[in-house]
Amino acid sequence: MGSADLSQGLHPATHIHSHHHRIRFYIPAVPSLDMNTRQPIFTRHRAAIAGAIIGVILARAADLTAQTPAPPATPPENKTAPGTSAPEPDATAPPTTVPPTTTPSRPVPLMRIGDTAGPASFEKILAGDWTNLKPGFGDGQVYVIEFWATWCPICRRTFPHVSELATTLRTSLGDKAPTFIAVSGVDTRGENIEKAARAIAKMREQGLLSPRPTTSPSPADPAATQPIIFAFDDAAITRQAFLRPARIAAIPAAFVIDRTGLIAWIGNPATQREDFEAAVRSVSDGTFDMAAAKVRFEKQLAERARVDEVAVALQADLRAATTKGDIDQVIIAIDALIALDKDRFGRLAASKLEALLMSKADTPGGIAYARRIITSIMPDDASTLEAVSWTLLDVDDPTSLPADRIAVAFDAAQMAVKATMEEDPRALDALARAYFAKGDIAAAEKAQSRAAMLSAGEPTFESIRERLLQYRQVLDSRKKPR
Repeated sequence: MGSADLSQGLHPATHIHSHHHRIRFYIPAVPSLDMNTRQPIFTRHRAAIAGAIIGVILARAADLTAQTPAPPATPPENKTAPGTSAPEPDATAPPTTVPPTTTPSRPVPLMRIGDTAGPASFEKILAGDWTNLKPGFGDGQVYVIEFWATWCPICRRTFPHVSELATTLRTSLGDKAPTFIAVSGVDTRGENIEKAARAIAKMREQGLLSPRPTTSPSPADPAATQPIIFAFDDAAITRQAFLRPARIAAIPAAFVIDRTGLIAWIGNPATQREDFEAAVRSVSDGTFDMAAAKVRFEKQLAERARVDEVAVALQADLRAATTKGDIDQVIIAIDALIALDKDRFGRLAASKLEALLMSKADTPGGIAYARRIITSIMPDDASTLEAVSWTLLDVDDPTSLPADRIAVAFDAAQMAVKATMEEDPRALDALARAYFAKGDIAAAEKAQSRAAMLSAGEPTFESIRERLLQYRQVLDSRKKPR
């Protein structure tokens, strides 16, 4: 997957799209005190499963429909900018993350190539040399703005090549080199300035951020010499000025701004790396052709409109099949949507998995499809990975499940934790459940303890804490003499 859904990561006050809907079909109950008795650790209302699956698929389809409007008859003001995926963080809030504090009474004009760049706020600088950073654009400096989040692994993977590009241009162009700014901010996945600072420090330790050329042999602050400035957009001013008018709901997303303050490039620096780097270089050295870029952009918009039209028809098929309870047609529609645009509709794979395991009771098919989700469909989307893990383990006693089913669930949870740099309590919650299923209660308790610590003050805290107490109760029971 080349982007992360922002619909899961934006701050509620700035959230444009509704949340990704996932129903976990279990209700925490009194835990068994003896794992050997294989008494249920969780109970659930099985009679409600079919209806719940129908509801969750309809909810997901409604989310995606809202994010993919039919092409308007008037000029394309509501289309998604080419090169970006539009399901998503959290469009402030991506994925799959843009932010009006109130619902606008009229649509914001679509941002196009050649438009004047909007206002930005870089008052909270976490790393990088910001001494020459100007408050606005059009000051003769080229700017590259990239939006990212700590829970977005694709975003982090862009930084090594972006950092290398910045260092190369600084060496060759000196003061004429572009200023690279990576922007993150508060969102519904628990992003905050502390997590961002820890992630930046960890990336520096891992060598993912190249050092910026400096005349000082031993700079006092290594963070100040890195080529990318990391800013925290606490009030969502910058995200609102860029992501929303560009109709971007997934990250990473980048904007290249020329020396006169005009937008020269919009897109995904991960999936469009060559185009991105070519735009940065040509804008910086003065060879960029703005007229040609505008023509390319409009052609991309037209193609996007064609894809949107197909997507709207497929989503109508999905809603109809879901309403009728025709699971076979639901699966066909989901497969078609994912094939059309995996970045945009990939999260529906979790609904297909639920349908296979619960409505069709196809355990072998479900396990095989779950493995496909985590290896090729959505391997970088923490929310989907987490959902896959929970769905596979959603039984009264997960320790009684086949080893291959537990193994896929464990891999999915581990991947979710790694993707979020061990900073997302929901991913850790899923990992703890997987450890529990494997019979490693000590590891389950450890992962759940961290999840509880990270979720303090969040809506999920009580349920996470309840499961932590359950794991501890089982651990204590094992220590008692039999």
